[in-house]
Amino acid sequence: MGTELSKITAFIINFNPLYQSYQIDLETKIEEDLGITGDDAYELIVTYGEYFNIDVSHFNLSDYFKDEGYDIISPILELFKLKKTKIKKVLTIRGLIKGIKHGRLNDEIISMKD
Repeated sequence: MGTELSKITAFIINFNPLYQSYQIDLETKIEEDLGITGDDAYELIVTYGEYFNIDVSHFNLSDYFKDEGYDIISPILELFKLKKTKIKKVLTIRGLIKGIKHGRLNDEIISMKD
């Protein structure tokens, strides 16, 4: 996975040069570690699909990334048990590399064993 890791790391840094200072490895979480969410996540996935010629049409962005902006109402509703927190799935660099290897990115590919 060394070559693929180099390619995806270069892609991430090209997407946003600020990521040069990050230690990116196979377990780096796109949202949690890199802080990519909302519209930026959408742009990243679309650009990733185009750059690596990956079918991302069945990738459900809302399962993996929070919406843009800060939602002040949901934490209040959760506090009073009026709304359940939806646990997001985690997309890592490893998941993006699996997408490159298989030519598509979706839950099946991401959860596939190496």
